[in-house]
Amino acid sequence: MTASLLLLNWKRLANVRRILAAQAGYREVAEILVFNNNSSAPFDYSHPKVRFLNASADFGLRARWILAALAKSECLIFQDDDILLPASTVGGFIGAVAADRRRAYSLHGRNPGRNGTYRADLAFGEVEIILTRAAAIHAELVPLIFQAEQAFHAAGFQLPLNNGEDIFLSYCVSARFGKKHKVLRLPFADLPSPHALSNRPEHVKERTRLVRQCKAFFARRQRTTDC
Repeated sequence: MTASLLLLNWKRLANVRRILAAQAGYREVAEILVFNNNSSAPFDYSHPKVRFLNASADFGLRARWILAALAKSECLIFQDDDILLPASTVGGFIGAVAADRRRAYSLHGRNPGRNGTYRADLAFGEVEIILTRAAAIHAELVPLIFQAEQAFHAAGFQLPLNNGEDIFLSYCVSARFGKKHKVLRLPFADLPSPHALSNRPEHVKERTRLVRQCKAFFARRQRTTDC
C-alpha cells in the first residue's frame, strides 16, 4: 500500500515547499496533492508526484475532503503545513491503515469532558477525536463523510468554515464502525506556525459546540439508520 499526502495551504508557502522537498522523495508516497486556499498567493511546484489546486476563494478546511476525493491511493494522509513527517511516520500510518481501515489514526488526539466540553489536553492510545494536523484514513471512508455531511446540514447543523472537520470526521467514522481512533507514537518535526487557527478567541467555544452537535446527531443517526 502507498499513500497520498493531502496538504492545505493558506499563508505558509515556505513551509509547503520545505515539506514537498523532503516528502516527495519518500518511496511510500505515491502523490502529494496541495490545495491552496489563498487566492492572493498562487502556488506552483514542479515535481512528478506533486499536483495542486489554486482556489479563487477560501473553501476552508472542508477542502481536505476535496483532495481525498481526488486522491488515488488507499491510504490518505492529511497533513497541515506546519509539520514535517519523516518517512518512518508515513510508513507507520500506512501500516496502521492496512491493519484496520475502520478507524482513523493521528499523531494528536483529544478526549472531550463528560458534558461534551472540548479539551485541548493531549490524549494518547484510543481517543474520541483525532486531529487532522497529521492523520490517516482509508479511502473507503471518504463517501461516508460526504453522506453524513449532507444529513448533518439537513438536520439544521452547519460545519464552521475553518474549524472542526476533524471532530466531524472522528464522530462520523466512530458512529459507523463503533470504534474509537488511535494516536500513534511516531516522530515528527514542528514547522513555524503563524496564522494558526487555534489562536482565534472563539476556537475552543466553537469546537465545544460542534462536539455536542456531533454527539447528538450521530447518536440519533445510529438509532434511525446505518449511518
